[in-house]
Amino acid sequence: MPKISGVHHISLKPATPEEFEKTLHFYCGLLGLTVQSRWTKPDGTMLAMLDAGNCCLEIVGNGTWNKMEHGSLDHLAFCTDAVDELLALVKENGYEVTSPAADITLGTTPPTPIRNGFCKGPLGELVEFFHVRQP
Repeated sequence: MPKISGVHHISLKPATPEEFEKTLHFYCGLLGLTVQSRWTKPDGTMLAMLDAGNCCLEIVGNGTWNKMEHGSLDHLAFCTDAVDELLALVKENGYEVTSPAADITLGTTPPTPIRNGFCKGPLGELVEFFHVRQP
């Protein structure tokens, strides 16, 4: 049986060229991801593949996306040891912090202590900053 070896990329679909650039600014300019590649298809669709450490974030800006037909992304979670700093940075830049940084313990076996917080991204997506704390 074939096995999945990891996540290659997560894709976001901005509706306009302005949203495409705003999305790149949020993930690269504010959060520090880097552009691995950027290209435009013959039909005018703009694409960018961003390096997110252990996977990629793909931005596909062709202006069409039917959430009812294709489903909806719940949230993106980024590993970081700078939860508070990143939440402050996105807030300073006009993005909504939906859940401030907090220390919680996941009900796993054994329990996993984490620090996390959430904000809204430029397309309304929920972004989590996630840090596994030492017990």
